[in-house]
Amino acid sequence: MFSGGMDTQYKEIKPIIVPGLVLSTFGVLLTALFTGLFIWWVSGQSWTNIHLPITTSLLLASTMSSTDSASVFAILRSQKMSLKHNLRPMLELESGSNDPMAYMLTIVLIQFIQTADMGIAQSARPSSYSLLSEP
Repeated sequence: MFSGGMDTQYKEIKPIIVPGLVLSTFGVLLTALFTGLFIWWVSGQSWTNIHLPITTSLLLASTMSSTDSASVFAILRSQKMSLKHNLRPMLELESGSNDPMAYMLTIVLIQFIQTADMGIAQSARPSSYSLLSEP
């Protein structure tokens, strides 16, 4: 499972590095957004027993918005698929580099949910145990 992207050659991903990184950042962001909106919509239906706020729905979606790189690599390599136009290295690059965006989304949403009760003005102020002294 660890090898995953470690087996990908740099010369294979060099021509598609920009589209692959755009896909791994904006693709994860859009996946989390659309999935979060879907979770929020489904949880608000009358036939469900739960109602999730939009922030919690987005948090759930952000935790599952990245693909499992080990499974992508296993499928692409075990089936000896020959995909056209550098698609295989782009999929390998995207699936191997999308986890940081999902982690960042998850951390930002957790922080937002925790500070939502305080309001934006209070959450931007330094805490009383800050190393910086206030005048």
